[in-house]
Amino acid sequence: MCNVDMEMNCSNGTFVQVKYCKECKYKINQERCRVYREKNIEKIKQRKRELYYSKGKKLICVQCGKEFYRASYINKKFCSRKCFHEESKESRKGTNNPAYRNGTRVKGRSVSWRHLDATRKYGRDFLEKNGYKYCENCGINQSLRFETHHIVFASEMPRHNELHNVKNLILVCIKCHNNFHSGKTHEKRIELVKARGLVELFGKTIL
Repeated sequence: MCNVDMEMNCSNGTFVQVKYCKECKYKINQERCRVYREKNIEKIKQRKRELYYSKGKKLICVQCGKEFYRASYINKKFCSRKCFHEESKESRKGTNNPAYRNGTRVKGRSVSWRHLDATRKYGRDFLEKNGYKYCENCGINQSLRFETHHIVFASEMPRHNELHNVKNLILVCIKCHNNFHSGKTHEKRIELVKARGLVELFGKTIL
């Protein structure tokens, strides 16, 4: 096509003439595909319809009520991503959102820079001291993310001078962090308060 002489080096060291260069060969293949689709467009559509309706099971979208088909091993609730987003706007508000972190906002105000600096510094010092990060609660060292947790919550003592004291900080995995804030590990929290002497810093009201 481009009228350029091409040669290919064979495995035995000889050279042979090549009919098309790579660019021309790509263009030819694209043209062949286009011609095939134009000639067989109805046949292709029919085949797609057969595959769509013959394979899988019939499901009903929980958002719009539309019937749709998916493979038998897939259990989907929505017919499209649009329906998924529409349903998520209502079902994932507030505490129902998977990304929700309790205690990250105090009385409508965002977290202070002192709070962020203290948590980041504790994480850096912990890594420098131990060589790697692990959860101080469950001991796991493989997690998607490790976070610095305040044993006495920032929402309990938002302006206390000892809130960011090292004794009040602990490095935990995401699962343990959520459990601390949801109250599932309340007994463990009481143990940490007593072991670290936090009653002397914050008073008996934290128990």
